[in-house]
Amino acid sequence: MRTLSPALLAEQIADTCTPYVKFNLTSTVMLYELTGLTNTGYATHLANGANTITVDQLGTFTINVPVGVTGTVASGTCTVANSPVALAAGLNTITTTTALGTITVTIATVSYDYTTRVLSLEHHEEPYDDYATVVLDNSDLGIVTNLKGYWVQIAYGYITGNAVADSEGADSAGNNATAEYSYTPRLWVKSQEELSSPGNQKTILQLEGLWSNLREADFQTVNETNDTLYYAKYTGVTTLSVLNTLAKHAGYTIDAIGTQSDGIIDVDNIAFEVNGSARLAGSLFSGFDRIATLFYRLINITKCYLRSKTQLAFKVMYPQTSDSVVKTFYSDMQPIFTEYLERRKLLIPNRILVQWDGTGEEDWRLWACWTTPPTLGEALDQGEIDAYKKITSMETAGELTTQAKANARAAALLTRRKAELLSGHLVVRHDCSLELYDRIAIEDNRGI
Repeated sequence: MRTLSPALLAEQIADTCTPYVKFNLTSTVMLYELTGLTNTGYATHLANGANTITVDQLGTFTINVPVGVTGTVASGTCTVANSPVALAAGLNTITTTTALGTITVTIATVSYDYTTRVLSLEHHEEPYDDYATVVLDNSDLGIVTNLKGYWVQIAYGYITGNAVADSEGADSAGNNATAEYSYTPRLWVKSQEELSSPGNQKTILQLEGLWSNLREADFQTVNETNDTLYYAKYTGVTTLSVLNTLAKHAGYTIDAIGTQSDGIIDVDNIAFEVNGSARLAGSLFSGFDRIATLFYRLINITKCYLRSKTQLAFKVMYPQTSDSVVKTFYSDMQPIFTEYLERRKLLIPNRILVQWDGTGEEDWRLWACWTTPPTLGEALDQGEIDAYKKITSMETAGELTTQAKANARAAALLTRRKAELLSGHLVVRHDCSLELYDRIAIEDNRGI
């Protein structure tokens, strides 16, 4: 949950403070692999200022620099050829020689603060997507004509009238004066429109976030035990460890799991293939897995979810009915809800069967080597079955090695379907302290 000061919450509930939206666009600088560096080779988002990069395999890599951004790459304990190297717009190839260690990449990014120009903002944060449409006042033609590729972390908050706001940089931050706000995950400008009409000149930005970025990134690596490019196989590792590896390839991190373990994601060992379909098809250029697709496959075998955060990070979330209520909304008192719709639907499927064979391999062939197949893992909701009829979904999990683990997988799959079934919508005055998967309560006193 994004934390806000008690003074701010009191002001917000009393509805006496002025809404505040911070919107500061910043250019994106990326470091990419070129010839297989194992650390620097991961996609890395470079921040403004000095970035210390660890080099643990000598070779070359590239840095993609937007127009207007300046910077240098200098030797540290590792030698950079022709150090210091001045960075030009576009792709820059950097060569490391002599010794392993660290280098310094110093970036001076371009930033535009359009906080006071925001006319309207439609921002969506969803379980597997985040995007926004922002309309800016450009009546003085003061907005840059090309913001494509720039990023922003929209921040919501209030001008409280109290000089209590902390400094920039934290998830919950302020302007060192009377404005306090809470940052949302990063969004990138995908398109920019200029609208001209009588008496109006506006700039419209379409932005997409981390999940969209992951859907654009494919997995490129050299497998430790197979010389086929872009194919990787993980065995005897946890789901969380594979997620961490995939996130790193895309330039992201996953926070320490803390108290959010479901007893599966960071406990059970799995076998997992990346780009297995491309390899089996006999072509390196068909069926590449996107990072987002791999995330879906991994998360779906647990009871957990991933919540995008600021600073290019994800947090593992394990929502439970025992979670503490973060906030309660009421029909007849503050904080009040405007409208609440609750929808109840049949659970389909209401029975999950999991096929397993104890080989520890993900790509097993459905009991092909068994005279007597093992007992299926099973989980069902008898109440939903009684209400309608039994509807079964069959899943495969060759990496599982015991009946108990197959049952746990089935239970996890059924739990996820239940969690994503109960739906509806709640209309409230914007509350920037709430995040996805926070548990809220509704007290509705309408009716007789």
